[in-house]
Amino acid sequence: MRIKKILLIIGFTIVLAIIFVTPAKAASSEIATLADSDSYVQSIFNTTNNGDSTSVFFGYNLNFNEFDEAYIHFNFSAKPENWEKAEISIDATMFGQFNATVCLITENWGEGTITWVNKPLHGEIITTFEVTGTAFYKFDISNYIQGESISVCINASNSYEQSGYVMATSREGHGAGLHIGPQLIWTYETDEPIIEGYNLYIFLGLIVVIGIIGIQKKKLKIKFKN
Repeated sequence: MRIKKILLIIGFTIVLAIIFVTPAKAASSEIATLADSDSYVQSIFNTTNNGDSTSVFFGYNLNFNEFDEAYIHFNFSAKPENWEKAEISIDATMFGQFNATVCLITENWGEGTITWVNKPLHGEIITTFEVTGTAFYKFDISNYIQGESISVCINASNSYEQSGYVMATSREGHGAGLHIGPQLIWTYETDEPIIEGYNLYIFLGLIVVIGIIGIQKKKLKIKFKN
């Protein structure tokens, strides 16, 4: 009689598992790589190279009537095969709220040689974002992952109608204090599944039931021997 009850409990548990348990989902992880080149150019000091600076600037400084543009380059050497999303992250300090534009750069440029005079042409606009304060700003470049690298320019949008610029940590300034240089963040799917709550409870429940069966069988053997 007890064995029948136990079998009923097992059957009921399995039915609950089928009805209510959500299948385990694959886990997502991130890997971040630092920019391999970055610099900024200035409209006033138009022949000055800033490739060794610990910061990059972009925006429009109304006080000096100066435009700044940041150029950042990443290679894809750490790209996971099963990547799901790619984002660029910058650690920025704001000086005046404004809108920024991220453009794709297809021409070559050198960290140690780029200036306002020889800067490459702006390509396709990837995205725009509003600069509202000191923060980490991220923008999705998943649709632009081709070849072995990507290069972008960040500048002010509608510059004549607004005043504001950003000082962001460059790769040379990475690790100074709590500052983080420009990073390319890959989100990818891992092989390890996420064990959700229902799955865990059912698993523990089945262990308990199996344990009960083992105890009952042992009692029955003892009873028959006696």
